[in-house]
Amino acid sequence: MKIIRATYRLFMFANITLFLLIKLIIQENTRGRSFERRSQAKKNWARIMARLLGIEVGMSGEVPPQGVLLAPNHRSYIDIVPVNLYVPGVYLAKAEVSKWPLIGYAATYADTMWIWREERTSRQNMRSNVAAALKEGKNVVVHPEGTTVQAPKMNHFRPGIFYTLASEKLKVAPVAIEFKYAPDAWIGSDTFIPHFFSCFGKKKTPCRIHFGPVMEGDDPEELRKQVQEWVRNELASMREMLDFQEKYPS
Repeated sequence: MKIIRATYRLFMFANITLFLLIKLIIQENTRGRSFERRSQAKKNWARIMARLLGIEVGMSGEVPPQGVLLAPNHRSYIDIVPVNLYVPGVYLAKAEVSKWPLIGYAATYADTMWIWREERTSRQNMRSNVAAALKEGKNVVVHPEGTTVQAPKMNHFRPGIFYTLASEKLKVAPVAIEFKYAPDAWIGSDTFIPHFFSCFGKKKTPCRIHFGPVMEGDDPEELRKQVQEWVRNELASMREMLDFQEKYPS
């Protein structure tokens, strides 16, 4: 039953994503490019995917206003569903994902910024582009951990983006994302298809997203610590709420 469920979901995931992408491209080419339209399309996609994949999202906190950087912890590619349900802004992602069939093109078309993490120039350009987007009144989602981490662990937040926020006097909101089951995290040498079948073979994927208070400051290290500690503390509380499990149910 799990294999049948996962196969159906993967088939529908690909076809619905392709259909919505084609629909968006047609609208953008006939009516003109619109950031608001693309944002709404991402929100619609996330809502459909949550139903299709059985992702049960519990939300708390207040969704930040426009022009604020969101700094969530990073568990998996699944994170984009709860994020886009509430804040379908500009997403920063590792450039390797841009090469994925369908997903890479769709994400690029929907305003994703790609970063080659090992290249200094790419990191510098990213920070400039993020600052520009925020000043335009767009929300930008950046994972300061830099990679995915399996619960209950969390990596230290990298400082680079916080220096940009402090120097440009821009605002940031911490965001905590947690899943009920630890194996929902997409980590290490995991590849997409096996992880998808493992994760979405089960009926439900419960998770929570909590938006924290908007913060700002001129001391980048202090700002980084405040955001990181808020997320760390919130994750611990969320695991209790979710009745966190180290393994999938048998």
